[in-house]
Amino acid sequence: MVVNYFYISGAEDEREIRSRLEEKNYAVIGGERYSIRRRIAMVQSNDRRKVIVLEEIDMRDRVELRLAYYIKGRRGRARNRWVWGQFASMMPPQDLRKLIEKAREIGML
Repeated sequence: MVVNYFYISGAEDEREIRSRLEEKNYAVIGGERYSIRRRIAMVQSNDRRKVIVLEEIDMRDRVELRLAYYIKGRRGRARNRWVWGQFASMMPPQDLRKLIEKAREIGML
């Protein structure tokens, strides 16, 4: 079971992204499924359509952290739906500081 720490008030369609995050309790990496232990999710300070996610993943023999994001789609089938970000995470420096601060508070770092 994933322990979620949400800081997403103000996100566009907050209820929808909360639901999407709560239903996802595993990570697929290299075709394998791994359990997500804990997750911090926070809306990006300068874009309500983007939620930054830090996940603690149980890789069976070790624990790893994954920094990622969900974004509200703008084109095609993804239009107006929360989708997993497929590129490198970019965010304002203050958001990264806040994310690290929250991770330290809960013992993820």
